[in-house]
Amino acid sequence: MKNLLEIFQIIYRGNPEKIELLDKAILNKGNSKFAQFYEGLATGKIKSDLEAAQLIYKASPTDPKYRQLKSRFRKRLFNTLFLLDATDTLAEDENRNLFVQMQKQWSLTLIIYQHKARKTAINMARNLLILCGKYEFHRLATDIAHFLWKDAVLRQDMKNITHYETQRKKHEAFSRAEREAEEIFLKSRLQLKQKEEGLEVSLSLEKDAEKLVQLAEKFPSAEVYFYMYYIWILQYREQGNYRAMAQICRQAQKQIRNFTYWPDADKIHTFVIQEMYAAWGQKDL
Repeated sequence: MKNLLEIFQIIYRGNPEKIELLDKAILNKGNSKFAQFYEGLATGKIKSDLEAAQLIYKASPTDPKYRQLKSRFRKRLFNTLFLLDATDTLAEDENRNLFVQMQKQWSLTLIIYQHKARKTAINMARNLLILCGKYEFHRLATDIAHFLWKDAVLRQDMKNITHYETQRKKHEAFSRAEREAEEIFLKSRLQLKQKEEGLEVSLSLEKDAEKLVQLAEKFPSAEVYFYMYYIWILQYREQGNYRAMAQICRQAQKQIRNFTYWPDADKIHTFVIQEMYAAWGQKDL
């Protein structure tokens, strides 16, 4: 039920009345089990399977009728979620909105291709690949480039075989670098947390920071730069060098302007918050 509630809240914020899958004819029908389920979730009367089964069927959660209704309702929610505009559910975060919309377009491209509408699907994929390159969605771009390469191979289109193979290799290399940067950073942050909890750990922040510098020089993506700057910030914070920490925070924020796209608004705010922490640290000193 917890998973169902989470999905319902996303859709409820997105005004599902716009979507035919949850149309008013169903929801306004008083004796509709769907309507009872919907209203129970919307008003907070349903917070568990026990409450739902009792409200709708006056039965236990193991009742076959309730389980079937829940399964059908869940399926309809997921279908509705796929059709919702990301701007309705993700508010002001334009970067996330764009990524979600492109993921949905990619899914639609694959569906269209499976239904033998090859020309339309290929055209959609080509446009998506261009956008992925512009906004540094390297992981998604890798899949799209491979899709286009495979299509070119099947048609023996030698020109596009070479072109999309080059595109795939480029985005794949950046994608691997971004994953490596993420892994290095997360392991380092875990070590710091374990140390704060009194556990004996061997910190390697300086070594890891140097690794990320080398990675950023070779693969200058926004994602790699984020983790590079963040690990330097953690290193100076651990050393109590708040002046250097503040300087890195400012440098990181300045670097953002050099990129067309920045992965996550929360990550941008991270540098601002860390700079504030550094300012408090200098004040205490």
